[in-house]
Amino acid sequence: DLYNETFLGDLRAFDENIKWPHFAAAACIAYTSAIVDDTDVVTGFPVANRTSMQEKITPAQAMASLPLRVEADPDAAFTECAATVRAAISATRPYQRQPVEKIRAAVPQAFRTGRLYGPTVNIIPFFAPGDAGTLRTEAEVIGQGPVDDMMFVVEPWESAGIRIKLLFNPALYDAATRALHAERFDGWVRQIQAAPTTALRELECLTSEERRRHDELAHATADEGGRAELADTWGELVGTGDYAAAAGVEATELRGLSVRTRLGRPATFGRSGQVIVLTSAGEVATGFRAEVTATGLRTRGREDERSVVAGNWVELGELRRALSPLADRVGFDSSDVTFAPTSRRIAVTLPETADDAAREAAKAALDEATGSPVRVR
Repeated sequence: DLYNETFLGDLRAFDENIKWPHFAAAACIAYTSAIVDDTDVVTGFPVANRTSMQEKITPAQAMASLPLRVEADPDAAFTECAATVRAAISATRPYQRQPVEKIRAAVPQAFRTGRLYGPTVNIIPFFAPGDAGTLRTEAEVIGQGPVDDMMFVVEPWESAGIRIKLLFNPALYDAATRALHAERFDGWVRQIQAAPTTALRELECLTSEERRRHDELAHATADEGGRAELADTWGELVGTGDYAAAAGVEATELRGLSVRTRLGRPATFGRSGQVIVLTSAGEVATGFRAEVTATGLRTRGREDERSVVAGNWVELGELRRALSPLADRVGFDSSDVTFAPTSRRIAVTLPETADDAAREAAKAALDEATGSPVRVR
């Protein structure tokens, strides 16, 4: 649970034309854009076929979720993002009374990957506590979900405040990751509250520990590393000197490292970014990606060995690492694994000597490692 005592009052005073649900939804959607490193954001938007004000303030027993697609322009002010979200929500009204089976029949291809959207943004407009004479009243949602990924539950609260509950699918998010999201999002909302016209790319999306690690990297010097070839190091901790060598930079010229996402943000824990070597003469791209951790940099392969498969980022080193235990058993060389950048699935071919059990083991290993559709031949 995250509480912000004056969020609604501050933003109402800033722009009366944009209602608080649009500001709240925009905060969630812009945060999602920063985390997934993409401006094209598709979130779940629960609707309950309510159009009149009386319907909207009446607690609903059930609802469906529509995919809400928003372009989160990093150069746009947050207030512009809120206006974009408002327009996107308005555009869903003709479809809010459509049964999901009708939408499925109209666009069956949208359901083939099993997911229509990422996190869900659930705005509950009737939740604020109230008084009826001497009777204190509160609404309680006794069941939420299913939470396929992550759910933002946003409720108005007392004294023009706001309450945000972050719900997670425990199969996808452990306790440590949930805590990181809570700290990041709380700071994200407070930055918006303090300066609503700030451009999205200028909003920081880091925890205090992530900020500390990036500050250290920005002033890092070369360590004992110096390997120029990092092709077979996926998943390993790699030193700053190794990245300098990979970029052809002398150790004495290294002034620091930067690990950035495609949108130019410092990469958060658990997400990989492009490794840039900082020198006195400027920046030098290494061509490699890395994940920033509390203890070092974990290499995530080359930039050109990363592709989208069925909506998920998949790294070639990840595939090879998942299949390497099968090498001795069936004579399968995991270094030969490739996949097409535009493929809807991961296609792997095993030797003819591989039995059905080996094929099932390969499929299970890739399923667990990537969460993407897999075909093993």
